[in-house]
Amino acid sequence: MLTLAFGLIMCWFSVGFSDLWILIGLAGYATTFCIGMFIFKPTADRMAGMIAKDGVTPAALAQGQRILNAARVDYSVMLVIIADMVLKPTLNDITILGCMALVLTTGIALALGGTRRLVPSAA
Repeated sequence: MLTLAFGLIMCWFSVGFSDLWILIGLAGYATTFCIGMFIFKPTADRMAGMIAKDGVTPAALAQGQRILNAARVDYSVMLVIIADMVLKPTLNDITILGCMALVLTTGIALALGGTRRLVPSAA
């Protein structure tokens, strides 16, 4: 939180908020914050309650799979934020922006498709 606060103060007094890399960084931070608050925390709480009540069940594992799927998106957003802070792209850096979009698309595709299931299928 201090990093965000000092970064906002620095932008306010020095650089401003008009550079593309700053906007991408703020959007990425907001995205990871929302994933944490609205997916990770409630799902982990629900999963912990299910495990405390019934033990490890397929329903509890399904909640774990939901967390892992959200983590794939979250990690791809974090990779974009890191690249954004290092490379500081502008609108003219089409290759960098395209690679960032590819990373996000891959993370979302992995989250939606999943690479393996934790919950055994009924055979």
